[in-house]
Amino acid sequence: METIHLKTTDPVSQHLLRSAAQSGIELLWERYEKAQPQDGFMRLGLYCPFGCLYGPCRIDPFGRGPSSGICGMSREQMVAGTLLRLCQQGAMQGLAATPQCIESESLTPSPALGKLIDSALSSPTQAKLSCSEIFSSAQLLQSFSCSYQELLHQALRLSLLSLILVEQADAPADAEAMECSLGYGVIAEAPLRIGFTGRPSRELIMGLKQQVDNDKEVSAVLLSLGDWLHLDGQFMPICTTSGEAELL
Repeated sequence: METIHLKTTDPVSQHLLRSAAQSGIELLWERYEKAQPQDGFMRLGLYCPFGCLYGPCRIDPFGRGPSSGICGMSREQMVAGTLLRLCQQGAMQGLAATPQCIESESLTPSPALGKLIDSALSSPTQAKLSCSEIFSSAQLLQSFSCSYQELLHQALRLSLLSLILVEQADAPADAEAMECSLGYGVIAEAPLRIGFTGRPSRELIMGLKQQVDNDKEVSAVLLSLGDWLHLDGQFMPICTTSGEAELL
């Protein structure tokens, strides 16, 4: 653990890392070190995301090897195609949470998100987003047939679509506010931590809290592991994971 300062400068996270090491718990840092050296082409996006049977082609970033794919694809097109593929996966996850949106010709965002979309896209006609964007993106990723500018533009549209889908995900039926507290280093304090992500129902949270409060012999806390995006006076939950969350 002599290189712990290279992993995190947060003293609470350092404490968690030491605790995990003493308990023999393997976290993502250990798995990352075992995976070295990683594929530099993958990290730079300089590999073909289209998946034809000639490849996958890789482009040398130093100019000493291949400068294009077998089909003639440039490095810019490879990187843009990879970004589009990742954005498509994110949009599909958002669609899985909002299946009612799949048949909508266009989705209506909140005023704040609508303003963001209008500023990101050049004209009001381009701002009309629907789930058909996901399928048109799949067509672009079937074969190398367009410029990197087109691929990047479609990746932007899918990113904005994903925000709309997250915003329109079904909210809990009981939206009554619940008391909560914020703290720094709270994970390291209690012996029992119960973590949750996304939008759990109020009944689930209150049931967990009641169970925790009833057991006087165990000190426990409930923790939200989500990363929250504030928009138009509300919070949109974007689920995330980290090495600290693995300890839970």
